[in-house]
Amino acid sequence: GDNILVFDTLDCLHGGSPVLYQVMAAYLFSGNHVCLVSTENTLSHYVSVIRKLGLNLTSPKYKQSFSFVDCLGMGCEVIASRQTDSPAPLPSYLKRVDVITEFQDGKQVWDRIRQVSADEAQAEAAHRKPCLFVIDNVSTLSILLNGMDQVRKLLDRIRYDWEKYEQSSLSLMVLAHSDTDSSASQQLLARHFDTVIRMEGLSTGRSLEIDGQ
Repeated sequence: GDNILVFDTLDCLHGGSPVLYQVMAAYLFSGNHVCLVSTENTLSHYVSVIRKLGLNLTSPKYKQSFSFVDCLGMGCEVIASRQTDSPAPLPSYLKRVDVITEFQDGKQVWDRIRQVSADEAQAEAAHRKPCLFVIDNVSTLSILLNGMDQVRKLLDRIRYDWEKYEQSSLSLMVLAHSDTDSSASQQLLARHFDTVIRMEGLSTGRSLEIDGQ
């Protein structure tokens, strides 16, 4: 699969997020699996955006087509619903939800994302279905992992996990904020990807006025 890095800046109101949403929706519509690691938004936010793009995830077509890793502990309502005597079932479109709540040294975040990647690689190899692995976004993730070096090591580990299975097909898509990372850091990160997309604001300033609604 393709490995795509999207750089955005504050000159675009919603940055590169719409690119991620469109690609995720396209993968889901084609019957493939999406695994999303987020440091930005709640699960309900992504589901709402995908619905606006025309996908009804409650349709049987999308059964267990979506996995979500919450890196900021914003999925507490999911945890609460699962810890009762009669836990509520996950929505049909969800394959798994992982909520990270411990951030002391970044190790739990690193280990959890890596474990999800390994599990997904093994499962997708068995089903022989392509998977889009999305990280939104690595600039924030680098803070949780104590540096962009750890992010690059994590990306290498994710690819290694998937390359172990010949039948698995991984496409990796990552969002980064170019105005918060140094140019040297951006160049090192870009080496991990086949395609680099840079989102830039319009010189007229018009892109700051469009909210995508």
